[in-house]
Amino acid sequence: MRARRTALNSEQRARHREAAVARVLADPAYQSAQVVCCYASFGDELDTSSLRAAVLASDKTLLLPRVESRTTISLRVVKAEDVLAPNRLGIMEPLATAPRLPVDEVDLFVVPGLAFDAQGQRLGYGGGYYDRLLTQARPNACLMGLAFSIQILPQVPQDPFDVCMTVVVTEAKTLRPAL
Repeated sequence: MRARRTALNSEQRARHREAAVARVLADPAYQSAQVVCCYASFGDELDTSSLRAAVLASDKTLLLPRVESRTTISLRVVKAEDVLAPNRLGIMEPLATAPRLPVDEVDLFVVPGLAFDAQGQRLGYGGGYYDRLLTQARPNACLMGLAFSIQILPQVPQDPFDVCMTVVVTEAKTLRPAL
């Protein structure tokens, strides 16, 4: 999956990013959300900078994850992109001084992954950070996977602790699995 993402050229990435972000911004889950948790894209992931900018420009609260330990991430309020710094893996995250917000206050989680399927299953990067985090989400919170359409597979491996997405958004379509 990483090779598939890496194979996209910069023009394709930009075009796909614009279309995917437009789908997110038009989605009812985003429209009704007051608190949005997004990821800071890294490497060849779908770039979320324009999505984060849109949240910051709105009256919504933007949260980004911060790695606290090998098993835990916290959610921190971000008021501007310039308050981010790279962590030990090079992923941009809020500073330790940024205010925390409890997971159960989030209305919409925008989540990365290596692959997704039409059933809402997500293949992550193996650390389990998001699966542990999302088990604490409110039952009515929207869990939105964001990816390039090349990352959608007929089926991804599933473990008992994996958390299903409510919605999966790509540049080409929005999938709403029947959970």
